[in-house]
Amino acid sequence: MKLFFTLILCIWMQLASSVTYDDWKRALEIDAMIKAELENIKGFVYGNAEYKGWHSYLIEALAMGLEHNQKKLANLQSYQKYNSTRLDLENQLWRLCNDLQLKIRGFCYKFYRTLRDDAVRTLKQSNADKASIINKIQHIKCDKMQKGKEEDYA
Repeated sequence: MKLFFTLILCIWMQLASSVTYDDWKRALEIDAMIKAELENIKGFVYGNAEYKGWHSYLIEALAMGLEHNQKKLANLQSYQKYNSTRLDLENQLWRLCNDLQLKIRGFCYKFYRTLRDDAVRTLKQSNADKASIINKIQHIKCDKMQKGKEEDYA
């Protein structure tokens, strides 16, 4: 009896609803894409407040109803753009950290070590902070380098 009542209720709701089968199908596809993004987290996200905000933004999109397929898709695309930028900046920062590790020696030991530690800390910060430290690292030089020995510092 319950099954019959549930079937009648579903048919009645389907007839009364303005949502088409294609809308249902599209909503399920978008939800699957959002869930895949939520399950496939990469990079340095632990302690990253900006990422937590975007993660919540994506969870809110998942909770939206069928009538909001376009908004859900727009939220997903915004998140993917942010996440792609974040991962790219983290890769650049990681390479710079490795380069700085090779420069930690001689008179510039403390300078490059501090710079490397700042870069590592920045991995968990916002994209703007990551871009800022990348720019800083690319344009800064140790002023304690000895003349003629610059190649020793890579």
